[in-house]
Parts: sequence; structure tokens; C-alpha cells
Amino acid sequence: MSKDVWVRYTRPEDADELLDWATRAKDINLADPEILNYKRISFLCAHRDGKNIVYMPVQVTLTLESLCPNPEASELEMAQALKALIQRAVSMAEEQEIREIYFVCKDERVVKLAERHGFTEILWKVLSLDIRDLEKKVPVAEAELAAT
Repeated sequence: MSKDVWVRYTRPEDADELLDWATRAKDINLADPEILNYKRISFLCAHRDGKNIVYMPVQVTLTLESLCPNPEASELEMAQALKALIQRAVSMAEEQEIREIYFVCKDERVVKLAERHGFTEILWKVLSLDIRDLEKKVPVAEAELAAT
């Protein structure tokens, strides 16, 4: 038996298994069934020795990274600017057929403004990986991952 796990794009013959596993994992799985209709999505399959191990949908999203406000801007100006920025981001997403926009923010005043424009707080962890840092990181041993 090979130790290596390989990853490939899903194939049409994977569809029934993918849907079955997604349904069985619904209590721990955050997948939205609507993603099957997204145009900017791919499905990956990790496998070893002819055995599929896990499927993962990978979608392109638009991330509003942060704000760099003028320290002298009034709250009204900030509210108007944020509204305009969100409207433009929505247009960008539509132009690129992207279905979801994420906004990274910790300023509660801005959070409240964003919520007034349709954003909702995500209640689970969102992890970040800056691929420029990959060479600096020490790989986690497979045994450590298996223990978690």
C-alpha cells in the first residue's frame, strides 16, 4: 500500500459518492448545497490506492481585506464610503461570476455598517494561509494530524 495521498479533480463517476458523503457529514460539514450551481468552483478528491478519502469544494471568493481610513473622516463619510465600496465589490463579484464576498474586519463600528449592507457574521473559524510563508513553516507530522 502506498503512503502517498494524491489529489485530482473529481470525475463524473464521483458525483453520487460525493453527494452521499456530504449528506452523511452534514453535522460537521459547512458545505452549502447551492455551491453545486456556482460557476467558479472546483471539486478536489484526495485518494490513495484507488480509494477515495475526502472531497473538497474549492471556490473563488472575493475578500475585502481591510480598511485604511483617513483619520480625519467623519462617521458619515465612512458610512457613505463603505456603502460605495461594498456596491463596487458586489459589481466586481458579479462581473467575475463570484458568489460569495468575505469581509475581514474587527472594528465593531464597521461591522455594524457592513451588517446593514447585507453581511452576516460567520460563527466558525476562518483560517488564513499566506502561501509566501510556506517555505518558512515546519511541516506538521502526519502522526500529529492523526492524533487531532
